[in-house]
Amino acid sequence: MSIFLDLKKNETTSFVFKRAQSQSEYLAIYNSRLNICQKDFPYILDLTKEFPAKDKFDDYSILFYVTVDNRVVASCRITPYHDEAWEISSNLPDDINLSLDKDKAVQLNRVYIEDRYRNQNLHAFMFYHFSDWVLQNTPYTVYFAVCKLGLVRLYKNIGASSVIDEGFLLKGRADHKYYLVTGEISSFNKLIKKKVLKTSTLK
Repeated sequence: MSIFLDLKKNETTSFVFKRAQSQSEYLAIYNSRLNICQKDFPYILDLTKEFPAKDKFDDYSILFYVTVDNRVVASCRITPYHDEAWEISSNLPDDINLSLDKDKAVQLNRVYIEDRYRNQNLHAFMFYHFSDWVLQNTPYTVYFAVCKLGLVRLYKNIGASSVIDEGFLLKGRADHKYYLVTGEISSFNKLIKKKVLKTSTLK
């Protein structure tokens, strides 16, 4: 899938959205994550590993990415309940219990976009196309995400609601407050198409 967006006057960029299926695609995503996280999110990296930005959850998650000129500039993944836990379970405070249908819910996580492409509706474009794929190919109907305050508004603008109004600290993470949001994937998909894509150069 390709879309076009004017990033600067007289400049047009072509984006392509895909689901990762090959080893080379996975490696390109891990390398993109590494480049972004070294600056902004170093705490997710394990520099003792061959691929510092890869973790065990990648092995059973579905990964999506966006390229410009065959280079990964954005990626995300959805992670189902696995081995009696969510991806975020070990980091959540003890008093937070995720009461979600484990057969219908997935966690949206590892959402990374290069600096120059942020604030360009690329989040919405990527979320729209991954939700389209999920609705057509999986039984999942609900998503949830754990994010910093700056992204709560973005999620709410595309249909999410807060599970907990107050922010909380995650175990083993930097001292930033995080927030828990959730929503229906079908509503998420339709609302992005209606509110964002129809009024944007993104398609």
